[in-house]
Amino acid sequence: MSNDDSLNIYDQMMNLKEFFISTPMIDELSEIIHKWHLNGFSGGVILGANRIGKTAAIQHIKDRIFTRRNQKINCHFTSIAPRDVGTFTGILRQLCYSAELSITDSTRADIMANDLIHFLGESAANSDTPHNLILFIDEMQRLRPKQFEVFAELYDGLMNFGIHLSIFFVGNHTASIQLLDKMKENPQYELIRGRFLLKFHKYYGIRKEIELKACLREIDQNYLFTDKNSYTEEYLWNQDVSEEWRLIDVAEIIWRVYEECFCKEAGIESWPIQYFLSMIRILLFDFIPNNGVHDPILMSQMVEASINASGLIPDQVELV
Repeated sequence: MSNDDSLNIYDQMMNLKEFFISTPMIDELSEIIHKWHLNGFSGGVILGANRIGKTAAIQHIKDRIFTRRNQKINCHFTSIAPRDVGTFTGILRQLCYSAELSITDSTRADIMANDLIHFLGESAANSDTPHNLILFIDEMQRLRPKQFEVFAELYDGLMNFGIHLSIFFVGNHTASIQLLDKMKENPQYELIRGRFLLKFHKYYGIRKEIELKACLREIDQNYLFTDKNSYTEEYLWNQDVSEEWRLIDVAEIIWRVYEECFCKEAGIESWPIQYFLSMIRILLFDFIPNNGVHDPILMSQMVEASINASGLIPDQVELV
């Protein structure tokens, strides 16, 4: 293996954007999104804990949504910025910026809405599925109830062009539930709720050993032991590790340590994928190259130290 290949492994896995793995949880979410849109639902809500991997999952899925005839469905993604302008015009402005539409500080709301409808309509018309369109709205907890009316206007405008728009809202579970409860209490938002907010999916991290193994297998196949890269050759050359060794070989140890020392102790509902990947980076590049993989007791200690260092359990800072 060349030094360039070695750097490629390290750099990819240290890059938060590049180190991505497909997971059973992403596959489940993809199936749900397909079902919602293909069954004609105009909206839905996808919630999960912080750092659970929601945004990365949506970014992966949005380019892989197809009709029953295997035609790719045009999708757009917007993340709501944490701004103080919680108005109808403010959200239209954010959507326009996301779509790279030319607007000014003085552009009126009706002009922006009209431009957005025509932009989305043209993008659908130029795709393989001119009568289908999906819009993902990330960080939905930053919206205010009144701003949801923007999406109703977009939906109605595209419906006039014969385009079925599905709008899927993605957000932090705790904060988004508070927003949804507030809207549920106000009959003013009954139409919005009925159109966009009745379908619900909670997105989780790793909850089962079988899911952990699928994630480890994905890392083995796509990062550590590809045709171009060999982790054992480059990083374990002095540890007498067989070329047949794989990360999945320590799956049972990783799961046992996580479940007994962290999951049960801290009452963790699921293992957020970002913390899991951080643990893997620490284990692979800080511990295993110096200690090998043969001693199961030492491996358990390395896994526990890697999980601790990953930030899964927040440091308890005592304020004086």
